[in-house]
Amino acid sequence: MLPVSNDPRQVSLLTGSPRFVPPAVIGFDDWAWGRDQRYETLICDLERRRTIALLTRL
Repeated sequence: MLPVSNDPRQVSLLTGSPRFVPPAVIGFDDWAWGRDQRYETLICDLERRRTIALLTRL
């Protein structure tokens, strides 16, 4: 059983889950693997230097 509080800020601190902060600056990179084969798009948070998503279309 997880400890619970009436204060939402307390709940996130007790469970240890970080607060979600949306990215302010994002970057996109598109490329293709071979002609008419597979296309991919990379979406990154440029401030934190982290990948947000990798989208693939076959």
